Amino acid sequence: MLPNKFDFMRKQGFIFPVNKLLMFRKWHNFLSDMINSERNYYLDKKYCNELLKHHKLRGNLGESLFALRLFLVWYETYVN
Repeated sequence: MLPNKFDFMRKQGFIFPVNKLLMFRKWHNFLSDMINSERNYYLDKKYCNELLKHHKLRGNLGESLFALRLFLVWYETYVN
């Protein structure tokens, strides 16, 4: 059914639209709540909020903000 030249071994990745995702109020507020939580005493809240603000204006810090979110979840799960 597939052509003989079809590459069965090629990488089958997909792009996760994290920049767009964090532009939605729900996800933006979710991350903002995590950053500004009283339990977050290890990250510079002012700086993180500046990153969020910059992303809202420019939309190009999604990967960095997503990494912050992963760190916050990891910290809550394994350290706290």
